[in-house]
Amino acid sequence: ALARGAASGVDTSYCVTKDARPAPLDGDAAEACGHYAASSCCTVDEANAVRAFVDREVAANFSNAACVAMLEDLWCGYACSGVQARHTTGANCLRVCDEYCDALYDTCRRGELNGVPVALQ
Repeated sequence: ALARGAASGVDTSYCVTKDARPAPLDGDAAEACGHYAASSCCTVDEANAVRAFVDREVAANFSNAACVAMLEDLWCGYACSGVQARHTTGANCLRVCDEYCDALYDTCRRGELNGVPVALQ
């Protein structure tokens, strides 16, 4: 019921991963995931952990900066979006619209993952 979306009349302002309501990020604004600062399902530390993960696991392996930025936005949305219920069906499951998938593939296929063109993988 949580993942039906706003059109169904269900309140989607809910943090699925924490079973809580979203709140403003505490403390200083996070450098990472800052566009979710007003209504977030993560703490500043968790938002910064997303950035550290992206730097360590994504940016270190992809040659395409635009692709890395899109993947960071995707991770931030999953971890910090104040409307997680609109984008998830529960922990570890993320809904992404067709247009975003197409844009992500189109952007990322022009780069390399561990030295191999993504379009060839």
